[in-house]
Amino acid sequence: MKKRARILIIDDSATALALMGKVLEAMGQINYLQVDNGMTALKKLNSENFDLVLLDWSMPKVSGIDLLRNIKSSKKLSWIPVIMITAESDTERVKEAMMLGVNDYLVKPINAEALKQKIRKALKGRELQM
Repeated sequence: MKKRARILIIDDSATALALMGKVLEAMGQINYLQVDNGMTALKKLNSENFDLVLLDWSMPKVSGIDLLRNIKSSKKLSWIPVIMITAESDTERVKEAMMLGVNDYLVKPINAEALKQKIRKALKGRELQM
């Protein structure tokens, strides 16, 4: 039996969190948790199981790129696909994220259809309900 996809959304913008939540709810068959900073996200990642991370770049306390570094260097977490969702479109920053192992990249403002496509692509081939 397939399980529901479980997604962790990390963004310090309440507007972005609300929009991404609406997109995931419209997709159906997805459980998600929203957090507004990297410190809380790291605690959740180490104590719960997620199938995908949607990660903002610019956040207080722990930046998205630092959190990405942490996820991809962890034996326990490195398998989790990460989609960076950010206002950062500078090619050097995109290259940095790609070198660190980000699976995909979406520039704000968030386009709901593009986000759905990237989520489906990141979870493709996994035994999950979608």
